[in-house]
Amino acid sequence: MLKYLSAAAVAFAMLTAPMAISAHAEDAKKDAKKEQSEAQKTAAEHRKQCSKEWADLKAAGKVKNGKTVDGGQKWPQFNGACMKRLSGNT
Repeated sequence: MLKYLSAAAVAFAMLTAPMAISAHAEDAKKDAKKEQSEAQKTAAEHRKQCSKEWADLKAAGKVKNGKTVDGGQKWPQFNGACMKRLSGNT
């Protein structure tokens, strides 16, 4: 009987140990997450602004068939031009 109890205890320990290790690994990953640099934060804000401008154009009916009515730009071209404009690069 003692043989079965010890085998069950070992099996239980072997089954639960990986769960504890993976939980610890996830906590370590969260702790190791880097803080964004100022350039990354600025780029994220620019992406949000460009997305908002595109959505506003679509809502105003100035985007037809995925292209802007005035310049004929699709999203990738619009986004590139918008990002350049917001970053100050010409």
